[in-house]
Amino acid sequence: AARLRAAQAATAAAEAERAALTRTAARARARLHAGRLALAPLLPILERLSLYPTETLLAAPVPPAQALRGVQALRGLTRALAARLRALRADQARADAAAEAAAAVTPSLEAAEQAQAAATASLDRALAMTVADQAAAEAQAQAAARRAAAEAARAADLRDLLARLAQARLAEAARARAAQAARLRDAVGAVRLGAGARPAHQLLAPVRGAVVVAYGAATSAGPASGITWRAAAGAAVVAPCGGSVLFAAPFHGYGQLLILACGGGYDAVIGGFARLAATPGDLVRAGQTVGTLPGGAPRVYFELRHDGAALDPTPWLRG
Repeated sequence: AARLRAAQAATAAAEAERAALTRTAARARARLHAGRLALAPLLPILERLSLYPTETLLAAPVPPAQALRGVQALRGLTRALAARLRALRADQARADAAAEAAAAVTPSLEAAEQAQAAATASLDRALAMTVADQAAAEAQAQAAARRAAAEAARAADLRDLLARLAQARLAEAARARAAQAARLRDAVGAVRLGAGARPAHQLLAPVRGAVVVAYGAATSAGPASGITWRAAAGAAVVAPCGGSVLFAAPFHGYGQLLILACGGGYDAVIGGFARLAATPGDLVRAGQTVGTLPGGAPRVYFELRHDGAALDPTPWLRG
């Protein structure tokens, strides 16, 4: 894309240069044409005076003194005409030079257009490969999500669920690495969502509302492992990060639960939905709606875990 932008800029510059030179030549030709039109009525008289100056003056029925003044006037007119002719010659020279320069720019413009076409074709090929890679990655993610759902059905609690998902993800990553190694001979690049990305200072709060239980606050089950917000009835819940949906289904003790892989071993766990708008294997963007809350005074529970261990997400939340 950067090469295409550079090629487009070069093409635009060459086009602008040629257009400016063409306008310069057109203006010079217009001045030249106007000057020729102004001189046209005088040319027969000037030609006669140049060929028969004495006869022309003697043929005029005027007194000698007036004829002398006419000669003096003709001398001044001659000097003015000579200056006008010099200006016309300069306009002609400018028009010719601008036309030659515009012709010289044409090969550069053609080369720039060819480079732009090549960059466009290259970008199209790269996009096509990216789309194909993304489709393959989505298919793999959906297959992994189905396996994760099967593991989740056997999980005893959230910690067990996350551990099973982590094991399934490691196995899937190993399969993906093996498949990628087989494709490297023909691939020009790969796009991996969230690969190795640390979500620090990049997490969005899943809802707007007041925090009713902070991370580490005392609860009947011990220190809180996440944050709980009180939100508006029916409010939308957004993804705190971009990533792949690992789990999206009811889970005992959490209601409708969503687990999102943010990359780099970080998982976002969100509970409290009335309706989920994502399914396992979906790739979502940060800020994308992933579900809605019930009526009444709904609460949203959010955990951030790294390699299965709960972390305090407070310093990383914004919005």
